[in-house]
Amino acid sequence: MHTTVEQPASNEVALFQIIGELEKHPESLHRIRFKDCDPFGHLHNARYVDYVMEAREEHLRNHYTLDLQRHAEVTGHGWVARSSQQVFLRPARWNEDVWIQTAILDTTPSGMKVEAVMRSVDRSIVHAAVWMEFSYIDLKRGLPIRHEPEFREFVDSLQIEKGFRLSLPEERIKSFRSRRE
Repeated sequence: MHTTVEQPASNEVALFQIIGELEKHPESLHRIRFKDCDPFGHLHNARYVDYVMEAREEHLRNHYTLDLQRHAEVTGHGWVARSSQQVFLRPARWNEDVWIQTAILDTTPSGMKVEAVMRSVDRSIVHAAVWMEFSYIDLKRGLPIRHEPEFREFVDSLQIEKGFRLSLPEERIKSFRSRRE
């Protein structure tokens, strides 16, 4: 399915659009760096979120041409992390390549829930899962606001589980282990 968002009038450049096929589960390969590891050579727990955030930013830019900095500069709006939950299953190790896959689970008028899964390079091991909730805010006032209608339509087309609630992460983890995408 090829989906695009209407281009703005005149010579403005769209702040977001889907490039090619609609990819609801973008992923990218990342190498675990020495500076991010604990003395045992494992990716430090605090760094998992950093890897996920960097992967998600890359996915937004590469799959939807959404540059978060440019979006903030043009609109005066941006997203802030409101909450996160992480589950560490198997350590990712120094110099290991891992796949990080992200997806929008659910959207609200002023936010979204994003899921990220870190897998081994052969996808046989799930290292970690991270769930984050973001609020859309007016950067000058620091207050939550509603997504613009065209952006809401865009992110709604990407969500994979309307009404998602993370009450039983164990069930969600079982679903990761059973699918090796």
